[in-house]
Parts: sequence; C-alpha cells; structure tokens
Amino acid sequence: MILYRNEYIQLIFKLVSFLMILLIVILCAVLSSISLDSLMNGTQSGKSFVFIWGVGLISVLAIIKLWMRPLQISVNIGIIDFLLSIFVLYIIATNSKVELFHSLLFLELIGLAILYIILRQQDKQVFVWIFIAIIVGGLIQSIYGNLQLWGYFPSHHGIFKMTGSFFNPGPYAGYLAIVFPVSLGFYLFDKSIIVLPYHSFFLKCTSIVEKTVAQLKRKLFETHFFYNNSRGEFTTATQDKSSMHISYFPMKSFALISLISMCLVLPASRSRAAWLAILVSSLYLFSVKYQFYKQIKLYFNNLTKRILFVGVLFMLMTIFVGALYFMKKGSADGRLLIGKVSIEMIKDKPIWGYGYDGFKRNYMDYQAKFFTDNPNSEEILVAGDSNYAFNEPIQLIVEYGFIGTLPLIIVGLLLFKRYKPRDSKNIQYEGASNISNSFQSDQYTNGEPRLNWFLLHISRAVILSFFVFSLFSYPLQILPIKICPVVALAVAASLLNEKRKLVDYIPIINQKYLRSVLVPTISLGCFYLLWFSGGRLLSIQKAYIHWKNAFDLYNYGIYDDCLSDYKKAYPILNANGDFLTNYGKALSMAEKYSDAVLVLQRATLFYPNIVVYTALGDSYKMLKQPKQAEKAYMFGWYMNPSRFYPKYLLAKLFDETGQKAKAIQMAKELLEKEVKIESTAIQEIRDEMKKIIND
Repeated sequence: MILYRNEYIQLIFKLVSFLMILLIVILCAVLSSISLDSLMNGTQSGKSFVFIWGVGLISVLAIIKLWMRPLQISVNIGIIDFLLSIFVLYIIATNSKVELFHSLLFLELIGLAILYIILRQQDKQVFVWIFIAIIVGGLIQSIYGNLQLWGYFPSHHGIFKMTGSFFNPGPYAGYLAIVFPVSLGFYLFDKSIIVLPYHSFFLKCTSIVEKTVAQLKRKLFETHFFYNNSRGEFTTATQDKSSMHISYFPMKSFALISLISMCLVLPASRSRAAWLAILVSSLYLFSVKYQFYKQIKLYFNNLTKRILFVGVLFMLMTIFVGALYFMKKGSADGRLLIGKVSIEMIKDKPIWGYGYDGFKRNYMDYQAKFFTDNPNSEEILVAGDSNYAFNEPIQLIVEYGFIGTLPLIIVGLLLFKRYKPRDSKNIQYEGASNISNSFQSDQYTNGEPRLNWFLLHISRAVILSFFVFSLFSYPLQILPIKICPVVALAVAASLLNEKRKLVDYIPIINQKYLRSVLVPTISLGCFYLLWFSGGRLLSIQKAYIHWKNAFDLYNYGIYDDCLSDYKKAYPILNANGDFLTNYGKALSMAEKYSDAVLVLQRATLFYPNIVVYTALGDSYKMLKQPKQAEKAYMFGWYMNPSRFYPKYLLAKLFDETGQKAKAIQMAKELLEKEVKIESTAIQEIRDEMKKIIND
C-alpha cells in the first residue's frame, strides 16, 4: 500500500485550513455566551481572553499553512485594507506602548485586525458558514434572554431582569441588533444562498480513503473468487467512482426561527438604539429585495408627488424620533449633555485627539469644568459618571482627532460604492472542483453572482446596523458586537478589491527564495511575537484573577486581606483606571492613607470620577490636610452636582475642623437641593445636615 507523500502533505494542509476555519466559526457562534466568574468583570473580560487566546491559536494554524504552501497563499490588498491598516498604525504610533499592551481593549483591536487579515484570504463559502455561526450566536442569546425573562436563569445585573450573557440590556440588545440583519438576509435571499456541506479537507480524505481501499482490495481479493462486478472484473476506485450527492441546508427556516426568537426579547430590552438599528438595516435589505427605490421613483414621477412623499416621510420620521426621545427623556437629555461636553473636548484638540482611551481619561474633568462655569444649569439632574460618549463617531474624533478618524470615514464611503463583480463567469470555491457546477456559474441576479450579491448586501446591512447603533451607544467597547462588522468588512473588501498572489507583489524575489528564506523568516518572527504576546496575556489574565479575589474580599469588608491581591495585580494594571479606583478606595478603607493618596492620584490620570475624588478627600482628611481634602470633595461634586455625597462629606469636614459658617451654608444648600431619586441615604444625609444647623 503506497500513497504519494505529497498527498499526505496536501491532506495535512487541508486539515490545518479546516481547523483554522472551524475555530473562527466556533468563536463567532459561542463567544457572546462566554462569562468567566473567576475574572473581574467576567462577562466582559472573559470574552476578551477567550477571543484573544482563540485568535492566537488561529494565527499559529495560519502560519503553519503559510509555511507548508507559501506559493498558494493569496494576499488581498485593496484601498479598504490600506486605510484600516493606517488607522491601527496611527493608534500604535501616537500612544504609549506600555499602556497599550496592558489594555484589553487594545489587545482586542489587535486580535480583530489579525482576524480580518485571515478572513481576507478566505473563500466565499467560508463567509457563508461564518454568517451562519453569527446567526447561531444570536439564536443562543435570544433563547437565553427569553429564559431570563421567564425566571429560569438569573441576569448579570442587579436591576435588570434580562441581560443575556452581557452585563446590562444595552449591549445585549445591540448584539441582537447586529445579528438581526444577518438572519433577515438569509431569510429574504434564501434562493441566493448556496451552502456547501463539504470542505476540501473532507474531499481529500475521501479521495485518500478510496485509493487505500482500492489498494487493499487489489492485494487481498484479486483472486478469481472475489470480484466487484457482475462480469468477473476488478474495477478501480477511479473507474467506479460515483458522483457525490450534495444536500443543502434549510436556511430559510433556520433564519426565521432566529428572527422570531430575537423579536420576542428585543422589546423587553427597551433599547431604542437597537430598535432603530434594526429598522434601518431591515429597510435596506427590503429595499434591495423589492427594489423600493425604483418603485418609488416610478410611482412618484412628478415634482408634486415627490414633494408630498418627502413631506409625509419627514413627518413620520419626526413623530418616530420624538416618540423615542420622550420614551426615556432623562436618558436622552443625559446623552445630549455628554455630546455638548464632548464638543468642548474636540475644540481643544481637533486634529490629533486625546489618544487611545482618551475620552475616559478626560471627560469627567471637562464635565466638572462645564458645571463650574454653569452652576445653575438645568442639565445637572441628567449628569452622571460617564466613561463612554454614547456616540462612537464623536468618541473616535475625541480620541483620534479628525486625522485619525478620516481613514474610517473613507472606508465607510467605499463600502457603499456600486458593486461590480470581478469574474461572474468563473467563480471557484475551495473544495468545489469535484461538485456539481449548478452553484458556480448559473446563479445570477442582475448579471451578478447571487452568492456575491447576497454576501455584499448582508455585509452592508450589518455595517449599517452597527453604525446606527453606534450613534446612541458604545458598541466599540463590546467585543461580540465588534466581531460582526469586522466579518462584514472582510466580506465587502473581498468583493470590492482585486485578489493577487503573494509573488505578484514582490516580483524581484524568485519563488525559490520566497519558499526557502522569506516565508520561514516571517513565520519564525510571527511565532516569536505570538510566544511573547502569550506570556504577556497570561500575566494580564492572572492580574484579573487577583483583582477579582481582592474585589470580593473588599465587598465582604475584609479590607486588610484584600490588599495583597491588589498589590499583586498592580504592576500589570497600573494604567487601568477602574482597577486603580478600586485599589485606592481599598487602601483608604484599610487606613493606609498615604498609599491611598498615591494610588488615587494616579487613578485621576486614567479615569477621574467621583469615587476617586471622594476617597482622595477622605484620605487627605485623615492625613490632616483639610485644604487638599476640600479641593478633592469640591472637584468631585462639580463632576456631578446632582450627587449629595461629595457635598455631604464637605459639610462634615467643615463641621469637624471648626468651620461652622461654611458647614451651615453647605448644610442649607443640601437641604434646598432638588432630589434626583429619593432614597434612604438621602434622607439620612438631610437628617445629619439638620443636626449641623441646629447645633
């Protein structure tokens, strides 16, 4: 039994390729459902660590694939790829490398960039399976949300009953809003979808098995007693090979089940941004399916009709937007305040921005300045502690300026340019060479290959849904949401750009040199970077475990014992504003006031917030530095004047340091202050203020 060595190599190559795609599909399907309770903020950080480790493994397989068959690796380079590369390089070049590589958000960005590069090399059928995996992920989450509503599973938030595997209903609804156009596209364009149930790895395995069986039969049964046809002749596998039967996946029913499940939970999320995103993306898909634009243009064929149509449409949109606004007026006003303050930030640094995570580092300082200049503003009651702009375009401009945001704007415009199929007469898919040609050349819509046409429009709908949702929320902070537009970008770029071999881009290098020197060198360099990055990621993961342990001990009131875990995590997370806030507060509660001041002062550089400044004021107060304590309390109060606690602490400080007039004045202000939300704590504060006045 002899098989050619190159066939085994081809089999291994196909196996590596199959495993790489399988891992991507699994990530897209299950990542949204991951939550690791052993990590701090496990509903978020758990997803991040699993994703980054997964992308690392996928990268190893991609490098092995490159090493085995360097001349068959295609490099797809187009204007969209170039612009996205510029954006990532801009972030790396304009920020501190130490802080970047300890940031989970940045590591997510690098992982998404690697995933995008790998996806750009894939076949169109791979994209179909990835979209199916995204639908599976949405279906799992919609079922999970329904079970939470019915009381079978607890939510991950103390107030909201339904959060899915996310930390609150907003990101959960946003994720479903991004998945929704994928399911709707599969439902509307079911006849355009051709799903190959076989990968070329399986085809290669089948070929080798058939040859092996044929050789065994020839060795063991080539006597006149054993024949495999009625004529007493032995036929080889090649001579007797029958055509494979291909069965197609019932996508329309599957997509419909997914749509119904999502529609059951989305109203309960009360997420206006998600509803609007679904409306816009659905209108786009319906307009593509039923040619709304052509029909409207045909029917409204004169100026009077067109003016009437535009007027009615504008009126309906105004009513719809007004209804969404008054549904949660306080929330909408709060986001308008954030937008107003963010514009002030942009005015100060319009070109280059504040750098990576710059919004979180600076916003609350600007909000404090805004209320210092406008102490009687009506917007006091809608202010809050914000580390998101609730509008990703604004936040991107704040952090990266107009220079850094320009490449993304151009990418957005290019994605919706007119699609021209590259090769509608010769479409080949991996593993399709031995299968019926019924899906390769005769599936067209308006002269375009149906599969390409479907993939492009569903990708545009996903990006459109993401963009609309990003105008009112923070999807760039939620990993499962970000994966969907990355996949959509890769699909659109693959259809809109030309595809060339690697050797076409380096004509001065011959193939022998490419195979023997360049590819091994690149591969070894990539393996080293992955090894180094794996060690760094492992240290960050351990730091998150220590942070979680320390936070749990703190919540139980064991302040001294929690400090050892905080101390272990500090070298890795010393640029994480949330960690520094927790650590500094724990030091203050453990009466380590000098250490608390140092940590809290550092926290103000990465995430200034009311908790940091009140803890800083407490520490200065215990260190007998009343002037510093007063400044900290006042700055914390100006950050959010609707809060009672900073001024309450300030009144207590004045009372305890003998500044009776200031204490009484502060107590009167608190008693006259309008209450945003009545609570027992506010009533207790008012009782204490009355005692200060009476005494």
